[in-house]
Amino acid sequence: MKKIIIFLFIVAVGIGIFFGVKSFMKSKETLTPVENPAEIVYKLVSIERMKNLPGDITTSSDNEWLVIKVFGQNYDSVKRLYNMYYFSFEDENGTIIENSPNSLTDAILYGEVAPNGTISGTIVFNVPSGLIGKLIITDEKYNTTQELTVNKR
Repeated sequence: MKKIIIFLFIVAVGIGIFFGVKSFMKSKETLTPVENPAEIVYKLVSIERMKNLPGDITTSSDNEWLVIKVFGQNYDSVKRLYNMYYFSFEDENGTIIENSPNSLTDAILYGEVAPNGTISGTIVFNVPSGLIGKLIITDEKYNTTQELTVNKR
């Protein structure tokens, strides 16, 4: 009888360990970052600071145009929307600056990106000279999806 109880105890411990390890492995899978998220993923291509934009569009003497060129790829399996209003700039103090419509030929305006499709273009902000911070990018539901650091003065 003692041997049967010990055997059942060992079996119960083994089953508990099996399901515990299986549960742990499954919880670890959900913490693994997704390599290809279901969204447009953007990268900074270039940052330029200008006093004048094409068409003689100037800014005040204390400000400059922060011209940020981005490249994005749609990792979703459906078309995704893009819009210039999905981009804003947050300075080091947390102040949000909306982008400005611009006259650059590659300005990002609005449209759709097909699955695995790409988009590239510029977003322009009228900011105090030398301001640094981060580019905040949202999706069509205005959920923050990315923050890209802008630290080039």
